[in-house]
Amino acid sequence: MVLVEIRRARSLDQRLELGRRIVDICTEVLNGPKRTVLVEFIVHTGDEILREDEWANDWTPAEASGR
Repeated sequence: MVLVEIRRARSLDQRLELGRRIVDICTEVLNGPKRTVLVEFIVHTGDEILREDEWANDWTPAEASGR
């Protein structure tokens, strides 16, 4: 199981792509079947994540789109 804790505002498609990449890496490195890798996303607001002594804040629309 891979637990991914992220800030909200990433789209379902972005999370799906990330999850699939994580599964691919795990199966390649661990040499196991994809069905044995579980990826769980926990989505947080920016005020639940502390980074460098400040709240991370929510993603801006530009950050969330990955542009």
